[in-house]
Amino acid sequence: MQARRRQVELWWYVPIADRALPPEQQSRFRLSPLSQAERLRMLDDMSWLRRSDGEVIIQSRANTVALELVRDHLEETGNFPATAPAPWPASGTAAERVAYLEQFDDEVLIELAMEIRRRSVLEPDEKN
Repeated sequence: MQARRRQVELWWYVPIADRALPPEQQSRFRLSPLSQAERLRMLDDMSWLRRSDGEVIIQSRANTVALELVRDHLEETGNFPATAPAPWPASGTAAERVAYLEQFDDEVLIELAMEIRRRSVLEPDEKN
C-alpha cells in the first residue's frame, strides 16, 4: 500500500452562487481540514440508531454534522455578509459562532461542510 496525503493547510473557498459575481462582491471563507479522528467521528455521527417502543429507528444527522463541521473548521471570512462585512468570531464560543452562522442560507452551510469533507479525505500521492 502506498502512503496517502491529504490537505493540511487552510484554503479559501468561494460559494458556487458567488463565483459569477465580480471579485469585490464575492464572499470568501477560509477553511481548515479535518484530522483523521475528526473524519471518522463525523462518519460515526452521520446517523444514530434510536429505539422507540421496541422499534429501531435510524436517524440521519447529516445536517447537524454539517453545522458542526462549519462551526469548527471555518477559520476566517472575507466580504461576508456582502452588504456589511462582519468578522467571523474565530476565538468566540461555540454559541457565538453558531449565531454568526445563522446568517448563512442552509444550502451554503451544507456546501461549505461538503467542501471541508471533500478536501479532508485522503488522496493518492501525485506521480512524478
